[in-house]
Amino acid sequence: AKNTSSKMIYNYLAYDIVESPDNKSETFYTDINQLPPAHSLSLSLDGELILKKYWDIDPNKKTSLSKDDSIEYFKELLNTSIIRRMRSDVDVGTSFSGGLDSSAIVSSITRLFPNDSLNTFTARFQDEDYDEGNYINHVKQKFNFNSHYTWPTSDLLITELDKVFYHQEEPFGSTSILAQWAVMKKAKEQNVTVLLDGQGADETLAGYYKYFLPYLHELYKKDRVSFKKQLYFIENELGLKNYLPKSFYIDNKFPNARQKLGNLIRPYRTNNNTKDLNKEFLNCHVHSPSPFKRFTDLNSSLYFDTFKYGLGKLLRFSDRNSMAFSREVRLPYLSHELVAFAFSLPSNYKMQNGWSKKILRDSMNDILPDEISWRKDKKGFQAPKDWLLNKDVVDLKNESIKKLKKEKIISSGDDSKTWQYIMAYKLIEN
Repeated sequence: AKNTSSKMIYNYLAYDIVESPDNKSETFYTDINQLPPAHSLSLSLDGELILKKYWDIDPNKKTSLSKDDSIEYFKELLNTSIIRRMRSDVDVGTSFSGGLDSSAIVSSITRLFPNDSLNTFTARFQDEDYDEGNYINHVKQKFNFNSHYTWPTSDLLITELDKVFYHQEEPFGSTSILAQWAVMKKAKEQNVTVLLDGQGADETLAGYYKYFLPYLHELYKKDRVSFKKQLYFIENELGLKNYLPKSFYIDNKFPNARQKLGNLIRPYRTNNNTKDLNKEFLNCHVHSPSPFKRFTDLNSSLYFDTFKYGLGKLLRFSDRNSMAFSREVRLPYLSHELVAFAFSLPSNYKMQNGWSKKILRDSMNDILPDEISWRKDKKGFQAPKDWLLNKDVVDLKNESIKKLKKEKIISSGDDSKTWQYIMAYKLIEN
């Protein structure tokens, strides 16, 4: 507990974030730094450490291709990326959730390598609200591959948590990381060494509902007719009624009002997320700026999540889980050519008429079943919430609260933070 970062623990308990967006080199340990994305570190002969950024996106570079040509070029880049990542002297399989991203990879591999026998690995759940078996079956009816399922349960939180934390070394996002751990374990049992995975598509192609807000901001400034049309689709086709917060209109009609109001109220703000924190601990950090950023155009939001906060933590979780079982994860959507092209696309190629990841859906339109290409719901990879209700897990939560109170980090418990308390406890315990 001596060398854990008080600031990182505060950000984690107050905002549920596991990285520092304003300083990518920070970790949960005060004397350990990490390399920011796309940086190299070298040591000169005179002992100087040189940190160098070796790659970035040019945000001003825009494609001149038409929409149809962009779809074809995107498909070509994705296929090239998959072909390169299939090069191997050992067996290559895929993680497969039944969602659009992983289904696109599975369909592409089976078409590009028709003579190979593809093995896919999936975490399934008894709870139908979380299980994607129905979508997997749609893909299985159209393409030929071998499915391998693992059925993780809440018992993993007791039997495997210490092992997973040992390999992760820092707090990790949610119980879904234990389900991912089970997938890697299954791949090892089947002697499949390399796994292609769909990570990166959501952050580069706008796969989350939250991206509709900066997209609408962008349209509001450029084209009010399109803004009204797109808002209609989001609210009606997706059922996201009252999607726009009131602050949206403050920002656009009175652009300085929010900042002025914010400066006035910030010193007095009380954050509901911090009501459980010990007063002394809270006072050390309460004036630090909120780590959250607000964006008024889509690409800036995607850039932040790809390079500053969001994607990096997911790659870390995955890398450490796979390496624990000596598996290698390869990421077709993060081919640098594909990422650069995605950032050069107009926003309406990525989000349109209530659809996220529009260019990926368009490129898979005649390939994947419609139930996959045009899925409206997005589950994301998550384990059932009731895992945290397991009696042994509740006991672990109570033990965690006790320890965090003793360390003067919290003064009371908050049921919505069960997972965060357990993670913070594991951090200071190790």
